[in-house]
Amino acid sequence: MRRSHTILMSLAFGVVLSACDENPTFPGGVHDDLTVAVSFSPEHLTTLTDLQVEVQISDHNGAPVQDFESVAVELRAEGDVDWRGVDLLAHGDHFSASHRFYSSGHYDLRVSAQAHGSDHADVIYTHPNPIEVERIHQESGHFRVEMETFPGHIHEGEESAVRFWITEDMGGSMMPVAGMQVTIEVGHTVTGGHTTHPGEEHEPGVYEIHYTFAEHGEFEVAVDFEDDHAAHHHVAFHVPVSPGH
Repeated sequence: MRRSHTILMSLAFGVVLSACDENPTFPGGVHDDLTVAVSFSPEHLTTLTDLQVEVQISDHNGAPVQDFESVAVELRAEGDVDWRGVDLLAHGDHFSASHRFYSSGHYDLRVSAQAHGSDHADVIYTHPNPIEVERIHQESGHFRVEMETFPGHIHEGEESAVRFWITEDMGGSMMPVAGMQVTIEVGHTVTGGHTTHPGEEHEPGVYEIHYTFAEHGEFEVAVDFEDDHAAHHHVAFHVPVSPGH
């Protein structure tokens, strides 16, 4: 049952992202009746995963349109005011770039383009519904482990909450696993610095620590626990930390 739900959600997401404005108009009459399509690969969006975002722009005849000074996908987390742009490069008959989400949730999406000779970019497409980004996760036996940091995008010297959600498959439903003794490990993948901390449970099945990332680079954060049968589980994720502001 759970597997069918995941497949259906993935298919539905792919269809939604392929939807286009019927007749978006490029301001100034440079390009009329543009059709804009946006897609991600893979279609199932999760945090801390390198994704490829692709935009295809075509005219009323279906021919690719590429004569722009710049094209960008702009994203805005639900509840935020500011948009953040992902600049795209022309590749063949489309524009694309790699992107990584650091925080889960729902995001508004639009596409902006700047015509040659213009001093600004204009929005040529607005996605009708927010897109959903899930927390990165792994399976370990019949357990599912999800992880997220707060803030999502960490900079050197910042303190972050490192949080794990542990759920167990109970007859097709994933239920929180409460009351476990878990250990959370944080280690730099290059320098080898490594620390171990007991995870604190703030709500059923959710375990976290607060950690200051003193260096930039890539860190491995992992959670260790034993199940009721004394089987050991170790689930690790890689978290990038940017240089200080």
